[in-house]
Amino acid sequence: MKILQMENKHFDAVARIDQVAFGRGEARRGDNLEALLSSDPEGCFVLEVNSQVIGFIFTKVMGEEGYFGPVAVLPEYQRDGFGKVLIARSLEYLKAHCKVIGLEVFPELGQNVGLYHKLGFGSGFPSLRFELLENLDRIGNFKGLQMSMLTFAEQVEIDNELGQWTEGCFGGVCYSKDLQTALKSGGHVVIAYKDDEPAGFLADSPVLLPYLWGVARDEQVMEALLREIRHARKGERLLIEVNARYRNLVELLGKMGCTVIRSVNRMLLAGYEGDYLKESSQMSMRAWIG
Repeated sequence: MKILQMENKHFDAVARIDQVAFGRGEARRGDNLEALLSSDPEGCFVLEVNSQVIGFIFTKVMGEEGYFGPVAVLPEYQRDGFGKVLIARSLEYLKAHCKVIGLEVFPELGQNVGLYHKLGFGSGFPSLRFELLENLDRIGNFKGLQMSMLTFAEQVEIDNELGQWTEGCFGGVCYSKDLQTALKSGGHVVIAYKDDEPAGFLADSPVLLPYLWGVARDEQVMEALLREIRHARKGERLLIEVNARYRNLVELLGKMGCTVIRSVNRMLLAGYEGDYLKESSQMSMRAWIG
């Protein structure tokens, strides 16, 4: 048995394991696997038994917070402890970098929820998945900066600026790697400025994630960003996933007419849980540390 860092050459095996283990009708696309790997190449691993890849795990560090998943093992090797071996390797990596360590799991997967509780994870506020309405008008006096319209040098400068801003204002969370991946994969990144300083951003990178993510200084900025990206992606289905502890943002989405289509169980490792049992007024999507 060997645990190896994941490489592109493993993608065929990873896609097959993922499809079989989760019963997907279609295998994950190569560009999705590439985006997941490039987001944190040092934290993604495969497990080999007799020179065959039988399992994998993706791990993600975002500044001082991180999480793992998806993780899967071929059905014929399940219940033999291989999943725990992969999770242990992922946690080793996360503990070396993070102050908050978590995961998300669908609540109907009771066996998985039970396993994670045994491994020291506790349940916090659930994440709520909303659908953004199609008929949202733009806010007239708001001018969002489309990052894809900038030169490479300008993108690098703004990426660094946004990274410093989020780490300083949102408890050590850094989105730089994901912003770079979003741009490389043809996603949209809309940025708001106030008084020549960052006030928020939203990103839509379907190759990386199936929902919008980002942060904003306040409710007005977040609403303007949501309306702006809705305008940029006319005719497309846009989902938003928000942890319920960010109550003001949940209420804003409700006022905008968005409806919850699914909930996801969010769990955090004991000793690395941050403020996950506290409500927050931040306008934040994806953040764990708060």
